[in-house]
Amino acid sequence: MKRSSAWFCFAALLACFLLSGNSFADERAQKWEEGAGLYKSGKFAESVAVYESLLNVSKPFEKAVLYFNLGNCYYRLGQLNFAILNFERAISLRPWYADARYNLAAAKAKLEYKIEDKRGVFIRLNSLFLQWVNASDFILLALLSLLVLSVSVLFWARASQSSSFWTFPRNEMVFLSVLFIVLWSSKLFYERNYQEGIVIAKEAEVRYGPSLDNQSLMKLGGGLKVFIVDERDDWSRVVTWNGETGWIRNSEIGKVRT
Repeated sequence: MKRSSAWFCFAALLACFLLSGNSFADERAQKWEEGAGLYKSGKFAESVAVYESLLNVSKPFEKAVLYFNLGNCYYRLGQLNFAILNFERAISLRPWYADARYNLAAAKAKLEYKIEDKRGVFIRLNSLFLQWVNASDFILLALLSLLVLSVSVLFWARASQSSSFWTFPRNEMVFLSVLFIVLWSSKLFYERNYQEGIVIAKEAEVRYGPSLDNQSLMKLGGGLKVFIVDERDDWSRVVTWNGETGWIRNSEIGKVRT
């Protein structure tokens, strides 16, 4: 009798857990529909509030779509700086997000301020390639190439007549594995040392030091991308596309990777 009661309690708790999970999922689905409905009816500010309340999600795909929707809302509101920030965040989670890249290009085309990219050709090509993949993608590609290499080694071991170990596809797979590891290391170094940020203030003041007492170096318009290389209290030291560096208040920039 006691055992049956225990099983009944366990079953009841499991049912409550599943029902609560379903109700939570239903609530999120309702909010998604609410945000989409507000957007379609032209209530973009209200739609922003709904989508932002859904950002506490760990799934990269779902979060990327939320940032994409937020970018569209801010674009409709005429706030290009926040639109660009959210499109960039969506792309950072889903590098092959074609719609986000298209809308990002459309938003950037409307910016009044632009900075010429004066970095070296190799650095520009490298960053152009790395922006299309995540660090986890490199790990997957390296593992796949190692798997193919392992399979080919097994076949070579069985075919003892093979005159040389370094034949196709083993040498190619080793080369690709090393290449993926080098690119993965480059991607990790870039992400750890160069946090991307978007100027969210209409016009941000860049200073020589992390204080309002320091002299102004330049001004950056909203929506421009900078690279955060250091942080101190409420300030961040940024580097622009043309190599200029200075300090800007954290309240005037938004980080792409959250």
